[in-house]
Amino acid sequence: MASSGESSPETTPLLQVKTLSSYGSRIAQLSVSSLIHREPVKDAMTYHTQSLSHWTSLSDLSHTVWGSKSLWVIAARLWLTSTLVAILLLVTVPDPTAMDVGKFTNITTFLRVFVSLLLGFFMAASVQRWWACVEAFIGLCGTVRNLQMMLLACNAPRNEVEQALRYGVISAKLLHMELQVQALPSQEQAAADRKGWQDLTTRDHEDSLAKLLPEEAKALQVTSDSAGTLWIWIGTYVGSLAARGHVRALAGPIFARCMVLSSQGLDKILRVRSCITVQAPFIYVHMLSSLVHISNITSAVSFGMTFGTAVAKWQVANNVHLFTEKGAKKIETSFDLQALTVAFVFGAVGPLVYQALLEVSIAIAQP
Repeated sequence: MASSGESSPETTPLLQVKTLSSYGSRIAQLSVSSLIHREPVKDAMTYHTQSLSHWTSLSDLSHTVWGSKSLWVIAARLWLTSTLVAILLLVTVPDPTAMDVGKFTNITTFLRVFVSLLLGFFMAASVQRWWACVEAFIGLCGTVRNLQMMLLACNAPRNEVEQALRYGVISAKLLHMELQVQALPSQEQAAADRKGWQDLTTRDHEDSLAKLLPEEAKALQVTSDSAGTLWIWIGTYVGSLAARGHVRALAGPIFARCMVLSSQGLDKILRVRSCITVQAPFIYVHMLSSLVHISNITSAVSFGMTFGTAVAKWQVANNVHLFTEKGAKKIETSFDLQALTVAFVFGAVGPLVYQALLEVSIAIAQP
């Protein structure tokens, strides 16, 4: 029977978890800070889904495509095009009652079929690409947690466990910093990169796992893949632990599992980079963008013709047209009002929706 001064095998794991929980819980914060967000929208990733089921979501345009300045600039240009076409038709067509704008509408219908299909495929591919990037980054954080579990299972010394975990945590931070820097304009990237490295090495961190030593930072800065290099360091460090006999329990299987985790960490980093750097073929995206813009322009022209014809027929019916005095029946103007309402949805609102979908797809395609 073990003496009172010795810890029994049943209490040893509990003592280890209590000792290491201070930095173990901080590793979990890398992958998830809150399972369900119930606060108002803070950014594109922090929102409560239940609020989207109410009509109030229509009035909240923050962090949505409807708050995009470029979207409304394009919409204003299309509406201006429709207005100019309508005015041109009013002042140049002698007999608007003889015009049949339905034939021109067939062109826009033909283009909308291709635009709808291509936009749907591109949106689905963009969302899939975004999810792959998110899953790879979360998987990287999960790999650090798995590495912690395996090192605790083999009863490795605490300082050596912290060293391996510190490399894993910093690799995630370096990857995050790299992605943030690359998203900035070219002229701001150098300054942001220097500031990021300075924060990792000189700032006082409450979390010891987020501290990068100056000599380590100097060695990493000269590499092309600093985050991936840290996982190579982890594999080398675990190998040295095994060589010194610090992998005590099930040394062979535990060591093999730790090496697999090291390779998985490097693989997750490569997956995140591939999702961001490897874009869809330019020839495909350019064709899609061109078709959307051409379809939107033709829809705007078609709506302008319908709008101009409807106004011109109303002028003819009320004997105020510039060129013709041929009267139009009141029933014709009522039919034109119905056609104008339908044309407004397809020719003014439709292009706005297509442009919004294009901007959302492009934004998601670049996680």
